[in-house]
Amino acid sequence: MPKNPSPIEDSINSVPSVLSDSVSSRNGGTQTNKKVIVIHHRDAVHRIAFTMQARSEAIEKSIRMKCGIETDEDFALLDNDGDSIVIDGSMEPGDVWLDLSISEIKKEREKKKKAAGTIRVSKKPPDFAPFKAEPATKHAFDARTGQWNKQRVQVRIDPEPFAEGNLRRAHYMCEAHAPHKVLVAKISIDDQEEQETYFQDVEMQMYAKEWARKFNSHNPPKKVDFLIAWVITLDNRPKKPLMAVEEFIDGPYRKHNNNYGYVNDTERNTPQAFSHFTYEASNKRALICDIQGVDDLYTDPQMHTIESMPSLGKGNLGSKGFDRFFATHHCNAICQYLRLSPVNSKSIDPGTKPENTFMPAQEIERVNFRIIANANNGLEPSSSETSQLIPSIEPQTTTCCVIL
Repeated sequence: MPKNPSPIEDSINSVPSVLSDSVSSRNGGTQTNKKVIVIHHRDAVHRIAFTMQARSEAIEKSIRMKCGIETDEDFALLDNDGDSIVIDGSMEPGDVWLDLSISEIKKEREKKKKAAGTIRVSKKPPDFAPFKAEPATKHAFDARTGQWNKQRVQVRIDPEPFAEGNLRRAHYMCEAHAPHKVLVAKISIDDQEEQETYFQDVEMQMYAKEWARKFNSHNPPKKVDFLIAWVITLDNRPKKPLMAVEEFIDGPYRKHNNNYGYVNDTERNTPQAFSHFTYEASNKRALICDIQGVDDLYTDPQMHTIESMPSLGKGNLGSKGFDRFFATHHCNAICQYLRLSPVNSKSIDPGTKPENTFMPAQEIERVNFRIIANANNGLEPSSSETSQLIPSIEPQTTTCCVIL
């Protein structure tokens, strides 16, 4: 680690109007209640801690001015793990990268990926009987119609989290009528988290589930799927907090790729081919990435879309995300089977292979994918249990997302 700060670091350190604490050091104290910004500038990466109150637009503008960064190609923002172009997350004590070359950054990331590649749950699902049932509103999204539906339920939640990440805590949960079906309920560590984030994450996952269905319709050697996800409002608690919910799955949890070009060392064929498939099947309008989960049952995806479509979440990098994926993607036997446009095809492919070189059809079914507008997620007053759409972008249309 160089002792002397770089010119860029010096420039960044001189932005007191937006940065309460400048670049942190490995010897610094605990970085609690801070968020992190990572500057990816040409061949170096810089990490800075800043307060939650700081506006991301002001930070980006000031850093651009101080560093003389004029084009988007020179500048990008990544989260704590280098996975997403976001201004978000929390900083762990001593977790800082300064003036590392890209190759060194990759080594650091690989260490973290290998350490986090398999998530071990130290606490097993509990007996839910001792936990008091409480009323909640369940918000479920239908990706085929673009509608949010809501339902009153009773839930039992383990008050002690069994896992905690940078952004959310995970609790075991069950619905009172189904105590043997273990669910995972995640709540933001930041109580200022925007409510819309919960709903966008669910929409994205349910869209990804539809793309999995289309991928499977071409009979690849291994089928893929995404967990059904929904949001609950805890109606009797102060401020009615939200939780993101999905079924609990046990087993080794693996991250196969991310939204910024990372590919796991194992580089399994099926997850990579699925991401490539979504790009071509959507007429190059969307790409599902950040593929992770147990076996081929996935969760927490990200989706890049063309710039003219509304964005679902901070991890959507648009056309840059497409470029980052294909910069590291190597077409495999499943890509070939699906007759996808070849990109950096593998010369040796030890991964899963279909029985036949090509599928019977001459090409995959390409669909008109578009995100039109956010639906009423049920937090606003509604005259019925099924929320009505708010088609703010295309008023003549009655659906929020169309997959034809």
